Amino acid sequence: MITAAKQIVGPIEQSGASVLDLRFAHLLGAHAWHALPPAIRRRFSKRVTPNTEVHYRGQIEHTRLNPLGHVLAQGLRPIGAPLPLHTGQTCNEAAVTITGTPKGQAQRWTRRYNRGKGRKPQTITSTKTFGGPTGCEEWITPWLSMALDLRADGDTLFFESQRYVLTFLGCRLALPKLLSPGAIQVGHTHICDTEFRFTLTLTHPWFGRLVDQAVVFRDVE
Repeated sequence: MITAAKQIVGPIEQSGASVLDLRFAHLLGAHAWHALPPAIRRRFSKRVTPNTEVHYRGQIEHTRLNPLGHVLAQGLRPIGAPLPLHTGQTCNEAAVTITGTPKGQAQRWTRRYNRGKGRKPQTITSTKTFGGPTGCEEWITPWLSMALDLRADGDTLFFESQRYVLTFLGCRLALPKLLSPGAIQVGHTHICDTEFRFTLTLTHPWFGRLVDQAVVFRDVE
């Protein structure tokens, strides 16, 4: 059993005519936050409400899955297919939409990948909440989440999984490492003021890099 979740609340500030949501900044720490490019800080301090949407559009650079990655991605279809299902996909279109939950306590992220002619687009939805043992969690289903750590390295903001958590009837149980699919790392790398590179890797300590994806996105006003 894991300890009670800590909640990140409060860091929402007025800056000129804008209202900023500084919860990601609070988790990262002031020094690391201000070392990031202004465009990254702008994207991750937008206040997303239930009545607003943030959109990004782009193209897939590559999607690579090793044999075990293929098996895992297909095996997770019953819970919403949270991993890319097919390799290749170079230059296929991709889109991200971010919306706020009704009480403003979380952000719902929806990624949509065009998989080419004759295939339905793949849609991956998850919810980021500001709680859990690290202060940030990614909910894959209503009962499965990942505790995330934030880290800045040069022009990149990383979200790194620390543990997987099962939640049933209010009880939270950390998934043993032996049952974990591996460590997930999501990167948001600065390209220019209007573009960034999204990277997703899933690495298993025994079976290596299961998933490796890169997508270049641009801001959509």
